[in-house]
Amino acid sequence: FLGMGTGWRYYHEIEDALVPLFLNFRVNFIQSQMSPFLGLSTGYSLNASNNFKGAGAFIAPTMGVDFPISNSARMNVGLSYESQRLKSKLYHFQIGSYETTFNSGAISLSIGFTF
Repeated sequence: FLGMGTGWRYYHEIEDALVPLFLNFRVNFIQSQMSPFLGLSTGYSLNASNNFKGAGAFIAPTMGVDFPISNSARMNVGLSYESQRLKSKLYHFQIGSYETTFNSGAISLSIGFTF
């Protein structure tokens, strides 16, 4: 399976909201009512808190399950480890404001639909 998607992520530490745009590759192990899968999402995030300027690349391997919700649609639920490269402006009381780039990691729960 090959798809594309978007989402919304809020990073409390830097007070930024990111909108990722990504491609999603997924392989199902068995074709049944409840079908386990492994997936990989990769893409680029835009910073909605900063006029949608580029924030950085991300990658998220996922494992989960999908199941039918109608004759033409399926719902998938997955658990991911997400690694996001971020460019952000930070403030330090001794040196003031500065821009830095760092990697942020998170465990995430994803819910999606296939039509």
